[in-house]
Amino acid sequence: MLIFAQSPINPVQLLWINLIMDTFAALALSTEPPLASVIKGMPINEDASVLSNTVWRQIFGITAWNTIIMLLLMTFGRTIIGLDYPLGCPTGRSMPSDESDANYAKELKEYNYS
Repeated sequence: MLIFAQSPINPVQLLWINLIMDTFAALALSTEPPLASVIKGMPINEDASVLSNTVWRQIFGITAWNTIIMLLLMTFGRTIIGLDYPLGCPTGRSMPSDESDANYAKELKEYNYS
C-alpha cells in the first residue's frame, strides 16, 4: 500500500515553477546564434526517424528507473529518512494518549487539522 502525505507545493505553485523554468529555457535557446555546421549541412532524409531504437530504450529505461525510485520513496521514504512520527500527525509529535492536551490541540489548529 502506498502512503501519501500532504504535497509540499500546490498546483498553482507548480504551474508558476513550470512557467518560470520554461521561459528561461526558451530565452536561452532563442538567443543562441545558429551553428554554421547546421546551416550549411545537407538536409536530412524525410524518412529518417528522430525516435530510433536507442532513444526508445533510453525513454523506457529512464521511465522504469524513475518509477521504481518514486515508488520506493513514497512507500519507504519516511523510514529511509528516519522520520518516526505517525501518519496524520503533521506536527511531528507522537499522538497524545489524552485528548485534553491543550498544546497539541493548539498545534493542530495551526496546521488547520482541528
